[in-house]
Amino acid sequence: MSILDVAPIVLHSLGLPVLEEMQGGVPSDLYEAGVLQSRPVTKAQGPHSNGNKPAEDAMPQAMSREDEQVVMERLRELGYIE
Repeated sequence: MSILDVAPIVLHSLGLPVLEEMQGGVPSDLYEAGVLQSRPVTKAQGPHSNGNKPAEDAMPQAMSREDEQVVMERLRELGYIE
């Protein structure tokens, strides 16, 4: 097994489809005999399966200087930075 298998295993265990673009898979030897035959792994296309880029409004935006200063001050208060 690989660390890449963790997400597909969890998704399948929750009854959710595994995205086709995921590199990992659901190893058949992980389950008892017959489990995957009675409940096969389902696949689904992810948002980027067709090569489309995310919409511009879905892209993260840069923080303003004021917002960045607020975040830095909070990190200092929490002891993450000096």
